[in-house]
Amino acid sequence: MTMTLMVRTCRPPLVDGDQPTYTIAAAARRVGRTRRTIRRWLDDGMPHRIVAGMVVIDHWDLLDAYRARVTEKRRNFRMI
Repeated sequence: MTMTLMVRTCRPPLVDGDQPTYTIAAAARRVGRTRRTIRRWLDDGMPHRIVAGMVVIDHWDLLDAYRARVTEKRRNFRMI
């Protein structure tokens, strides 16, 4: 008997690449962090692109980075 592992992803299928994008300031507002924090995430490797000289972050890339950091903090949290 073969077991199949089903992996669910939080990303819905894209329709013609239609998804919100954010500047650094808009991304910071979206996840409730500072622009400095978003820049740090970019330096740490969060996917982004440069369009007309501006940093553009896709919606799902931003949320993936946010979720990764939230779950990392929860794992490192200890009760004293």
